[in-house]
Amino acid sequence: MRFMMKWFAVWVAFLIAVHVSGQNSFKARLLFRNDSTPVSYAAIRLSGTEVYAETNFEGKFELVVPKGMKVLQLEVFAIGLRDTVACLATAQGQLLFIDRPSLPLGVVNIEGYTARGIVEKAVAMIPVNYTDSSFAAFTFVRRYMKVNNKFRNLIEARMVVLYLLKTRKKNQTPEYGFCVQNIRRSPFSYVIDDFKYGRDILYFLTQDPVYNVSLSALNPNAFDYYNFSFDSTSNDSVYVIRYSCSDFSSESHGLENFLELGMEGEGTEKGCLVIDAETFAFKRIERISERNPNYHYPKNNNCLLPSRKYFVEFVQGTLVSEYKERNGKWFLTFQGHQHTNDYFDMFTGKKIYSISDVTEWHCDSVTHFIPTSMAGKFVSDTSLTAEEYSYNPSQWTFADSICYYFYTANEVFNSLGAGILPEQIFSEGGKRLQK
Repeated sequence: MRFMMKWFAVWVAFLIAVHVSGQNSFKARLLFRNDSTPVSYAAIRLSGTEVYAETNFEGKFELVVPKGMKVLQLEVFAIGLRDTVACLATAQGQLLFIDRPSLPLGVVNIEGYTARGIVEKAVAMIPVNYTDSSFAAFTFVRRYMKVNNKFRNLIEARMVVLYLLKTRKKNQTPEYGFCVQNIRRSPFSYVIDDFKYGRDILYFLTQDPVYNVSLSALNPNAFDYYNFSFDSTSNDSVYVIRYSCSDFSSESHGLENFLELGMEGEGTEKGCLVIDAETFAFKRIERISERNPNYHYPKNNNCLLPSRKYFVEFVQGTLVSEYKERNGKWFLTFQGHQHTNDYFDMFTGKKIYSISDVTEWHCDSVTHFIPTSMAGKFVSDTSLTAEEYSYNPSQWTFADSICYYFYTANEVFNSLGAGILPEQIFSEGGKRLQK
């Protein structure tokens, strides 16, 4: 598809209000005690609060400290890493140290070291290869669910997504803004009431491994647990590297506080990394995760939803992220994420639902400018479920050429309504949000 529009020269970064803080800023650098190497891409939480930060590649971070707090207890966590460090709030530029997790010698994969070195260099090159300037991405997103082997809740939307990057804090999770241009969906209803409170699109974007390294399989703190190897399809232009991890997985399967819950051990994962041989930019990242049968959930195997009606167990998940180079920088052009959970009745233990949540996201173009018609229309999150609309098929001819990634269009539409035309399904979906 192609977007035609008038541009005006307003930088995307200035479209969102500047954060105002009356609190104190604390800056420090986090290192491993044994060799003084930086603790890169780790999440930092001020214990007892909801104050978070993230270290960059050099281990540096900055967080906001409530006034009057003199001693800081900092929780450090990432895929493959969990520790706590205490320090004074008054000193700036401190060097903080934590212990590096120790591993049995047999876990280290000597044969895959060269492959690992390439991945480490690619992670180190992220600040160079991917833009640190805020930008807008013109996108098409498709979401749907598979509930007990039947498809439902199909949503398609054209939207502009703002990536609001903090240029002074490279490699930190960006903030986002959303402007929905067109939307269509099948009749929508919540399978489980707890799903009403999910931030589906925002959560999906945080799965991008490049801009969310601390939450992804690219977190170098986890590499000691990985087995790396070259794939036979590597050539002079690309490195194709496979990895596997039997200790944990970075698949969060819909849980926004996945790392804080300490549940990464519920899965194992394997994946494939395609890296440009010249720039060391990631071109494609694929991660496949499966439930670890030896993992037992906290609290007697019950991972409860807030309503306490169901407990959840992870089944499997797949993430695919693809990037292309544009004017010397690499941008996300496609991302697909599918994860499946089983939901059990809290009182009987009977499995009620097997639910696969699927999102497929395509980016047509990116720019550092936005059209005048969109000024002031961006919001910090969007559910894509509540807005009523009048369906106009002529606005959606482009969508027919955008293939489904995980399933086929025939599978989805036959399940949504055998013998019912897609136009009828989408027209009905615009009338109301079913209770």
